[in-house]
Amino acid sequence: MSEKQLFKEEKHESRQSKQSKRFLLTALLQLLETKPYREISISEITERAGVARQTFYRNFKTKDDLITHHLEHIIAKFWETVMLDAEAGIQPTQFATGIRYWRGPDGAAIRKITNPEIGALIVRTFHRYLLGYFAEKRPLSDPVKVLERRYALKFLAGGLYIMLYDWASHDMPLPAEELAVFTHQISRSVREML
Repeated sequence: MSEKQLFKEEKHESRQSKQSKRFLLTALLQLLETKPYREISISEITERAGVARQTFYRNFKTKDDLITHHLEHIIAKFWETVMLDAEAGIQPTQFATGIRYWRGPDGAAIRKITNPEIGALIVRTFHRYLLGYFAEKRPLSDPVKVLERRYALKFLAGGLYIMLYDWASHDMPLPAEELAVFTHQISRSVREML
């Protein structure tokens, strides 16, 4: 889903719906501080959020949908940060900006949900976002090239997630700039395929 689509959907949401989603997400993030994701129920989320279960189901089908909704917004902001002035190609400075974003205010929320139970959701959401972004910016018609791009983006999304997860779980031992240069180097061949 592109950032334009995300914001277009948001414009049509009521203020109450946006507020309910924020309450539900905050409740889930608070529960994650004390309980594994798989053990958190919809009832616990709605009780902590102070909303009815019906409010949850009006906005989301599952708690995975709640996390995915949050991730789509974080990834759109993250990617926008990384891609500023990147038409000439992504440079280490864009990677550094994106990595610093991981540490920022939204980064604090993403670190809370960066655990093995939710990792697959993060990778899938990031992959879908990248697919949408590149399909819009660099459309392909050759089915083989489309498939190769899909696999390259899966590889990139999974690799970036695992690297950032490890970095965050070990208290970010490298400065963002060093990690950015390394990420830029190891992702070069994949980015050339896109």
